[in-house]
Amino acid sequence: MSSSRIIRASKGEIIKMTSALGDPMMDRRLNWPSTALFNTISNNIDGEGLAPSVKRSIELGMEQENHVSFFKTFLSLTHLFSFQVCCSCDSDCSTNANCECLKMARLMNETFGGDLIVHGQPIDNPASDEKKMYWDKPRFVCGPRCTCRKDCSLNAIQNIDMNQTKKFEILRTDGKGFCLYANFDADEGTPIASFNGELVGPGEVKKDMDVHQYSLQVIANDDPFWRVLSKCKSMDKEYKDQLKKAYRSTVFVNPLKKGNFTRMTSHSCDPNMEILRVFQGGVSPADLRVIFVATKAIKAGDELTFNYGDDYVEEHLGTCLCDKCKEERRRSNKRKIEDTTRVLRSQAKKQCT
Repeated sequence: MSSSRIIRASKGEIIKMTSALGDPMMDRRLNWPSTALFNTISNNIDGEGLAPSVKRSIELGMEQENHVSFFKTFLSLTHLFSFQVCCSCDSDCSTNANCECLKMARLMNETFGGDLIVHGQPIDNPASDEKKMYWDKPRFVCGPRCTCRKDCSLNAIQNIDMNQTKKFEILRTDGKGFCLYANFDADEGTPIASFNGELVGPGEVKKDMDVHQYSLQVIANDDPFWRVLSKCKSMDKEYKDQLKKAYRSTVFVNPLKKGNFTRMTSHSCDPNMEILRVFQGGVSPADLRVIFVATKAIKAGDELTFNYGDDYVEEHLGTCLCDKCKEERRRSNKRKIEDTTRVLRSQAKKQCT
């Protein structure tokens, strides 16, 4: 465990977990697998194995005097800063051409494509190109340090952190283990939840198989986000240098011991969610969140799923238990039975003649 964390963890809502296997002994919490037990947090925190540049960029991004905006007034002169982008607006940022967050959101969209994320409006469908959407099309929204109104349209993912105990439940009923279910309806393109955990380096993922299976990579070597930072000409030199190094390192979100309910999201080859990287009110690794977005309409009672990727399925799952694969196996078995029946009937006819 890290002796001194930079980011303070905030306790998250605890989602009800139920084991209903039908075996009283197996259903007792005392006998649950160790991977089912974790501390709930509502934000990412720094963990072990991070590159020095990642830790330093997080520290610089959290300095109080750099939280307001790109623009600060001192002795009647305007100096340009860009540690945190969080805005100083008092209205709806999406209609304020001078809003620092809106400027960054537009810069990211001009660089990577995609639409602005606006509260109450669907996000353009990430299912069209899953991997490209995650790595090459990050987005930017207002965050909790912004001074804009709570109903600001650019504060677009605020709902995912509200009323979680009512919106979700975790249930174990079969060989798949604990699975996450929705208690609400959601349209395609709706932000559903965030994937929270400890920000860790690659060494932490490699040395523990459980961490490896649960973690998601959030920053890759030579991350494309650097293309945006390179356009911020007014950025403080030290911060820009540290961010440049940070976004050329490797960072994972590890939810194994400290995370939230989304760590129970199952794999599916035909998922109803996809993941999207969203920067919330800043550009440091601490401001980067992994958001689940609905790729199709979700109904109350639906299991929530996303595609872990072919490599994961082949390496860890063996036989996939998602509904799509189970249906394909059922049809395949049915065809085999029908083919076998036809062969036996043909052989029987030949024997009769």
